[in-house]
Amino acid sequence: MLTFDSLASLKSYSVAGIPLNESCNLLGYNQPTDGGGGFFYYNQYTSETDNGGSIIKPNSISGNGRWVRQFQLDGPVNVNWFGVFPNNIDSSIQLIKLIDYYKISASHNGTKDWHVAYHKYGRQLYHQ
Repeated sequence: MLTFDSLASLKSYSVAGIPLNESCNLLGYNQPTDGGGGFFYYNQYTSETDNGGSIIKPNSISGNGRWVRQFQLDGPVNVNWFGVFPNNIDSSIQLIKLIDYYKISASHNGTKDWHVAYHKYGRQLYHQ
């Protein structure tokens, strides 16, 4: 299994010749143990939009192929996965991507009613 310290190192890894469903362990979004890590698998057929949290497009490709986060689809989503951290940096863009992902995820799971529980120091997004 491949291991990456940050999202930037995951994105910069050349996926040429990588086997379908290759797994990797991302240790953190910006740095190891910052809460943004997790497990991904490589899907060479998908062309989903990179949302910076659950779907990651490698820099080395221009067409199909994405790292896809492995997690329970009906469970909570950690805001750190999308680069939202409780500091003074404006995370508006990352939070919008997170909410957009959650809208799509909820519609695919047959969930029409959802709400976001986000606090400055919060870490999870829930749907109902």
